[in-house]
Parts: sequence; structure tokens; C-alpha cells
Amino acid sequence: MKAIPLLLFAAPFIAFPSYAYGPGSYRWRVVNDTVMGGISSSSASMLKDGLVRFSGLLSLENNGGFASIRADSEDFAFPSDGTLVLKVKGDGRRYTVDLRTQRRQGAFSYKAGFQTEAGETKEIRLPLSSFRATAFGRRMPGAAPLDPGQVVSFGFMLAEKNPGPFRLDILSVEFEPAALPVVSSPEELIHRSIELGVPLFNRGDADACAAIYETTASALLLLPENALPEEVRARLRKDLKNMDAGLSASDRAWALRRSLDRVLLAMAG
Repeated sequence: MKAIPLLLFAAPFIAFPSYAYGPGSYRWRVVNDTVMGGISSSSASMLKDGLVRFSGLLSLENNGGFASIRADSEDFAFPSDGTLVLKVKGDGRRYTVDLRTQRRQGAFSYKAGFQTEAGETKEIRLPLSSFRATAFGRRMPGAAPLDPGQVVSFGFMLAEKNPGPFRLDILSVEFEPAALPVVSSPEELIHRSIELGVPLFNRGDADACAAIYETTASALLLLPENALPEEVRARLRKDLKNMDAGLSASDRAWALRRSLDRVLLAMAG
């Protein structure tokens, strides 16, 4: 299941779509310290409304001490830098989000931790810039920073030195692209949207690409009057009004891209 774009709009500038990843839409697999001789146990249980419960028993025996679940999908190749926004209900323990850029990566991954409150639902915000390269629980200072577009695996881990039962309910997972810097011209705004839209389209997410282009076109119409000639505005309004709801996502993305290209051509003239 592809990420669902949730349009966020703030005129006269643009906040590009955020993306919702339904936790229950993915196949989660268990990876515990048993791979190293430990005896910790965990599971990923599907609850009602598409929620996922990560629960189990953490043990420090046999030099163990971690439990985790992971989901592999190209959906997690984020289109840009930004922030992961989680809604979770925890048990007072500290958990870790685990991102991997290759499926066969051994112990190497990018991690960021978050604290839960027992019995309370919390929103957790984790900027991608806060994720650090780690291997076997240790930082890898010489490793390259996380490349958002290369993420193919998303997981949750518990690795405390506090044995016993645990439970984390994962209510929602969203990604918010980094806020667009203040643009100096309509051309810059369009070029930025194309930079974000093209990778999405190329990996098969034409819906998200079209959403970015449509939001950009709407934002252009809300710029100050002297920023865009009236004839360009009129054509843009016509293009948006005539957008056929029956078009496929791919055709809609291309139609909107051609409309933005015409704006660029008119501004260049």
C-alpha cells in the first residue's frame, strides 16, 4: 500500500503533502536478540482500525537485550528531508525507530529514540536529521548521513537494560517534508515542486506527484498580483478548473506538469 498524501496548505507559500503510512498495511517481521543467542520474545499484532501492537518480553540472559519489528517497503523512500510524526501509546519505556537503506544490511541502520509515558497516547516528532548511523548498538561516526530517498525498511526496537514485559501501540505513522524555504519567485516554487514530484512519479507514486503539482498551482494563484501576469493566472485557473476527475493519477500528474511548464515558459518570455 502506497503512502497516502495529506495535503497541508498555507498561502501564499506552500507546505507540500505529508504522507500517512497505515501501520496495519504492512507485513511486520520480528527480529530479536535470538539471532545472537538471546531469549527475548516479541510480536506484531494487528488491532482494530489498522493499528499495530509491538509487545513481548525483554530478557538480558545470554547477553541478549533487544527486541524489534520491521516492515520492508519502497513506500518508505521519503521524497525529501523532513520529520517522522508518530502517534503511539506506550508503557513508560524508551523505544527506537530503526531505518534501513538496504534490506540485507546486517546490524547497520539509522536510529532515533523516543520516550513513552505509561498508558498515555503521545505524538512523537523525529526529524530525519536526528537519525544516527549505528551498528551493534554503537554509533558509527564515519558513516554517511541518512539518505531519505534510499530508505527501504522501517522498524521499532526496544533495547533497554530493563528486562520484563513491554507493549507499544503504534496508532499512526506520518512523514512531513521539510518546510519549503521562502521562495523568491514563482519559477523557484515550480522548480522546487518538480524536484519533489519527479522522484515520486518515477517510483510509481503518481498520486503524490500530482498532489504536489496541484498544490503548487493553487499556491501560485495566491501569490501577490505583481508576481504573476494576469494572462498566466487565467490559464492556470482554466487548467485547474478543467482537470478531469476521471483522469488516471499518471495522466493527472502529466497534465499538471504541463500546466506548470507553461507558466515557466510564459515567465521566461
